[in-house]
Amino acid sequence: MKNIMIYLIVILIIDSYQNTYSQNKELLTEKALIMLNDSSLTIQQGALFNIIGYDLIDTRDYLEENFWDIARSNQSLALRVLLHLNSNLTNNYAYRLIDTLEQNPYDQSKYFEAYQSGPFVPEELVEIADVLFSFGDFSKENYVFELAQVYSINEFSSKFIKPLSKMAKNSPTNSAIAKDLLINIIYNAEDEYYRNDAVINLEAAIGSEIVPVLIQAYQVDSSSTNRFYLLNEYLSKYHDEFNADSLLKAFLLIENDKEIRLHISKILLYGLGSISNYLFVKEYLNDETDEAIRAIMEFEIEEGVPALFNDNSYHPRLY
Repeated sequence: MKNIMIYLIVILIIDSYQNTYSQNKELLTEKALIMLNDSSLTIQQGALFNIIGYDLIDTRDYLEENFWDIARSNQSLALRVLLHLNSNLTNNYAYRLIDTLEQNPYDQSKYFEAYQSGPFVPEELVEIADVLFSFGDFSKENYVFELAQVYSINEFSSKFIKPLSKMAKNSPTNSAIAKDLLINIIYNAEDEYYRNDAVINLEAAIGSEIVPVLIQAYQVDSSSTNRFYLLNEYLSKYHDEFNADSLLKAFLLIENDKEIRLHISKILLYGLGSISNYLFVKEYLNDETDEAIRAIMEFEIEEGVPALFNDNSYHPRLY
């Protein structure tokens, strides 16, 4: 009897949650539809982001019917919303929007008076090409290369990096060129966020083929945040693809960030534990310039590693 009562209570809780969730979605959908009709581009843009974020599927019919009434500067984003909502019109609208932007990029609707400049067409075309890439259609990848000619390497944004990743993975003709552009961003872009974003997207495209790029990137990236990410997320993931012991020993000797030096020493002692690595870190102590870091390393060598053989309850914190 008790189990039946618990079961009924759980069912009532789930039902209540589902009803609340459904009501909230209805309210969010109504709000999004109102915002889509606003004369402010920013408010309209917020509605489009909300549709994706909250997966407001009931807005699809409205967007399909009123797509061409949306502000020109927001239409590529609206196209991405249609893609997210699995609209059958996405591909058709993509090609029609390309024709529209090439012939008439300016918005002659209620938005034109306040925003006479219109969208930056080369960037909008890349957005549309990226949507087409999702269908395996790479016929418009020339737009990406044209934008590369307009922008300097330090102006490449995620809008440019993500399409390059799809091209690097699936383009039948320009995969190698896309990879080279991403590698150039990884090595040379000034913004550390874009360098890291390029790593994430290139790795997603080519997998373990990225290992030589990761090793070089670690050595040239000036951001300690990026180097830690490269070390922890990717070099650890692909450690079987290279001589991890030798590489980490080399990194330890050249690393200028004390926290990363400590992290590398712990990986050598515990993650890749061996007598050779133990002796290397022990000898390295003479070269460690930070007193606090040296003291922690000494503890790991004198207490931590020996404890592994005597006390199974000792678990060093590697991350």
